[in-house]
Amino acid sequence: MKTLSLILALLLLAVPVFSATDDIVQEEIRPDVVKYALDTVRFLVFTQTCEVTYRKLDANGNSVGEEITILFQNVADDPETEEDETSNDFNQLVKLINSENNIKNSITTAVKIKLEIE
Repeated sequence: MKTLSLILALLLLAVPVFSATDDIVQEEIRPDVVKYALDTVRFLVFTQTCEVTYRKLDANGNSVGEEITILFQNVADDPETEEDETSNDFNQLVKLINSENNIKNSITTAVKIKLEIE
């Protein structure tokens, strides 16, 4: 019984030593994101999807290693739900590209509209 009590006492003394009460503080210096540059546009005609990827750049034009992807898809309504999920984003994007003569500007305009950026 004394051995068990001694083991329990040692465990109770060891717990505060092994428990961490403070956070690890280590500051990271990250470059400021100055702009998003159009990186990739991928049209998937069969699934009527367009993936537009922008890369984050710093003041020197170097990638900071992060990307954002915006999807334009045609989606049919699911009759089993109350909401109307119908979307014709892909068709609208293609129509916008066809009506203008600069694909990059058309895609940028469509992304700004989709993300509600002025």
